[in-house]
Amino acid sequence: MEYTLNKTGKLLIIKAYSEYDNTTEIAFQGEFEDFLTAFFKEYERYFKGLLQKDPNAIQHDSVEMMEQQLKAYKELKNKY
Repeated sequence: MEYTLNKTGKLLIIKAYSEYDNTTEIAFQGEFEDFLTAFFKEYERYFKGLLQKDPNAIQHDSVEMMEQQLKAYKELKNKY
């Protein structure tokens, strides 16, 4: 599957293209802020689950970057 994201004003449209059967369908259509909130909620859940399974994972650059992204999102959200 290949996904395209288009943001127009407050609206976000995510389309999924299947090369297998050459079809495109809307995978998500809704408010950008709602999507962002849901995305980071799930991202944080995944991050916490990862650390529960392997507390040493935080030593990896990619996991450390996840933590920094979550902190940045929370700081930005608290600003507004």
